[in-house]
Amino acid sequence: FHHARGLVEPISRQIKAGEVLVRRGQVVSDLEFETLEAYNLAEPSDQTEMLIKTGVIVLLAGLSIALFYRQSANGNLASFKASFLVAVTFLIFLGLARFLIIDRTVLPYLYPLAAYGITIAVVFSGKMGILMAFLLALLTVYGQGREVELLVFYTLPTLAGILTIGKAKRIVSFLVTGLVVSLVAMGVVTAYRFADSLTDLVGFTSLIASAGFNGLASATVALLLQQVFAQVLDIPTALQLLDIARPDHPLMQMILRNAPGSYQHSLLVSNLAEQAAEAIGADRMLVRVGTLFHDTGKAGNPQYFIENQVKDKIDAHDAVDPVLAAQTIIAHVTDGVALAKRYHLPSRVIDFIRE
Repeated sequence: FHHARGLVEPISRQIKAGEVLVRRGQVVSDLEFETLEAYNLAEPSDQTEMLIKTGVIVLLAGLSIALFYRQSANGNLASFKASFLVAVTFLIFLGLARFLIIDRTVLPYLYPLAAYGITIAVVFSGKMGILMAFLLALLTVYGQGREVELLVFYTLPTLAGILTIGKAKRIVSFLVTGLVVSLVAMGVVTAYRFADSLTDLVGFTSLIASAGFNGLASATVALLLQQVFAQVLDIPTALQLLDIARPDHPLMQMILRNAPGSYQHSLLVSNLAEQAAEAIGADRMLVRVGTLFHDTGKAGNPQYFIENQVKDKIDAHDAVDPVLAAQTIIAHVTDGVALAKRYHLPSRVIDFIRE
């Protein structure tokens, strides 16, 4: 038997770059199946082992998220709505990747997976963005070809984007982040494909171009997605806070025209409060904007507040019943809340008026 086997000439097959191994609907021969196995493209008939591995990976991912939530069960993450939105968005990104993208040749390098991690980092925290981005990338590439390459391709650019964007205080922050993500993604492609014998010049160029597009697309999607998160969860983003803090904001203009003294008072308070917030590690921008609007209600009856009264003019309190005057002063809180809601200020900013 061994002698007879030794007389049989071995059959070798050379695969060229870009060659189609098996076409859709084609009956696979033993040689073609062996070729697929050589490139880790053939799945075993018994999927038990794969199912067990997948179950363990998913369980570990769930436990990691649960532990993170336990440590961060406060602030924006505390609500069911926030957790639900984070989970739904995660499943949408994962579902699109697993069922439409990951088994293609170029599409995985175009898919803006980094947008999810960047969005979570901007809306919630950088730590949460890094954790969720890594788990999303891991579950996306698990059990597919090029696992290590795609995991690095999705993880490193996302990490670089999260570290670059910070609190996203300017639109240009997203542009810079997109460029950084593109450069890191192109670096990963170069590291894995530049000297790869299976990737020709056309293929390498296509992957580099796809990686460059990926970064800009990720930043664009993140910019749009963080606005959706902010609106649904009523969480003021840095961009939104900067927008409503502009001197030409309609409510700010109303306060300036009706109660210029209260306006100047609010500017001084906001500067002091911002420095205090920075000293204790609070959200300095939220504190600054909140204190700018904290006396909004005084614009309705400015003459009852001393900072708006003109020297040597009749004091408004002298002409009314003291009880009515006191009620008018106290009402500047509820009046301010009503004005803030009319001008669609975020609830976190309205809290400064109440408190």
